[in-house]
Amino acid sequence: MNKINLFILVMTTFLATAQTYKRSLKEQVYINSDVKNIELNFDKKGKYIVYEGPTFESIDWNSPINVKQKKLVVNRNSPRPFFGIITPSKDTLIIAERKLIIADLDNFRDLGGLKTQDGRYVNWGRFYRADALHDLLSSEFSYIDYLNINKVFDLRSDAEILQAKDNLPTNVIYEHFPIFDDKNSGMLQGIQQKMSQGVLTKADAEELLMQANESFAIHDSNKFDTLLHQIIVQDNKPNVFHCTAGKDRTGFTAAMILAILKVDRKTILDEYEMTNFYTEAKIKKYIDGVINQKMLEGKMEPAAIGALMSVNKKYLEAAFKIIDAKYGGIDQYIKNQLGFSDEQRQRIIEKYTYKI
Repeated sequence: MNKINLFILVMTTFLATAQTYKRSLKEQVYINSDVKNIELNFDKKGKYIVYEGPTFESIDWNSPINVKQKKLVVNRNSPRPFFGIITPSKDTLIIAERKLIIADLDNFRDLGGLKTQDGRYVNWGRFYRADALHDLLSSEFSYIDYLNINKVFDLRSDAEILQAKDNLPTNVIYEHFPIFDDKNSGMLQGIQQKMSQGVLTKADAEELLMQANESFAIHDSNKFDTLLHQIIVQDNKPNVFHCTAGKDRTGFTAAMILAILKVDRKTILDEYEMTNFYTEAKIKKYIDGVINQKMLEGKMEPAAIGALMSVNKKYLEAAFKIIDAKYGGIDQYIKNQLGFSDEQRQRIIEKYTYKI
């Protein structure tokens, strides 16, 4: 391929990859925030009544703020404020930051507040998913303590950890729980094989990520059985689970936690795709760097980089399709492959979800 055609290929696929990711998770009220301000966004206009407190339990229900616009901006009055909201339809919601503002981390977020099929909501401040914590600054340790985080479950391989060890407060318990090692990583082997044969395309990358999720569901179910029991059953305190980018191994783990708590599949998939929204700048920066360093010639399409760096519903859907076809659906999978009896699952739901 001559240089002109290569340049056209690079720019065409780069422009296709450098899309703008929108919020995939639909919520009546969601928060955008920075270190100084909290911005509450309402899905439609109407009369909202907003109450605030420094914790879920200490919302001041005696100090209402009446809002008729689709947005309310307030000063950050506590490290992580919580808001009680009465909607125009008289529903009561409890809202907090989903993506937490932690310097140098792009994908540290809370699974709380998601509605279940039973009309309950997942507890805030209990299950955190994240990207790798080697970039966690020591200056942020006080905030980690404020969140009462007890354990970190690191799902990466030994080689990944060797390159970037988590930086954690001394009082946080570190659990290394590799989902796969480098030698047995089907996705990694597939990428290397495709690149050694010539060019890794976007279609190749997407197929490999779908296969990875299928493998999570089939071949790694025993590992997720053990991991989920540790996260949900054995530890009653807030914890964090993460891999490198916080999207594949972490994404499947989050999906199974939400499924156990009876969050519907569409919401699970939408939550899964929020990685793109939160890490858009990182994805674009990485693609820019790869293109500028001319690392793609003869090896990988630029769009393949975007596919590997981001998530797509069809990756996780591939796992759910296997679960439906091979194991009789998610409820049977949770019972038989993940080892949660109906009675145990119901106790977990009552413990880690709330109803207003």
